[in-house]
Amino acid sequence: MKIPLTEEQYMSLAGDFIKQDIEIILKSDEYYSRYKTRKERLENNEPQVIRIRSEKYAENGGNMFKKLDSFQKVVMFFEHLRTDSSTDFSEKTFFTLKTKTIKDGIELNEEHETFVQDAQPVRKLFESTGFIKWFEKSKCAVSAYLPKKLPDGAEIVFHAELEIVNGLPYIEIEYASENNEFDTKTILKYLEEKIRDLNLDPSKRDERSWKQILSPELNS
Repeated sequence: MKIPLTEEQYMSLAGDFIKQDIEIILKSDEYYSRYKTRKERLENNEPQVIRIRSEKYAENGGNMFKKLDSFQKVVMFFEHLRTDSSTDFSEKTFFTLKTKTIKDGIELNEEHETFVQDAQPVRKLFESTGFIKWFEKSKCAVSAYLPKKLPDGAEIVFHAELEIVNGLPYIEIEYASENNEFDTKTILKYLEEKIRDLNLDPSKRDERSWKQILSPELNS
């Protein structure tokens, strides 16, 4: 679930995030398709996401982030990370196929993802087989795991990212588990409670894809 934020909300949430163990991740996404329009992609049952993602994890980035006291300083911090060659990063690149559905207000993803040592051969494959790169986004993320206590004393843990996506502040929260410990309605109930715990309104969630948010002209 993703929710748009004001700059003030972003900084308030930053205060909650820095109480947890956080990671600073710079993500660059390239989206590919055989078709020029969303209608063609849907008609031909193409996966909604065909993506190359590069992730750069800033060493000691969490400690640096904790010192920032304004949204403008956060923006400058991420700009510095993206351009400063002296920053120590660990880097990973993934190739992903994803099919999305919405059930009971929750985005459910059937995702197939693999690590790639070098993305360039994948790009060459796309180029030689008629795929086009039709959308890109960059995401500066503060990643944390946020627990929620249940009435029986158990705990459900949500993965959250406080983000700036192509300049827009957002928060994304999801329940990610391979064990399927909870059904969809239970996840939604406690997800909405966790969002309210963060002084946010779950009804403000943005159900559009990032493509629809950032590049509405590509949705025809």
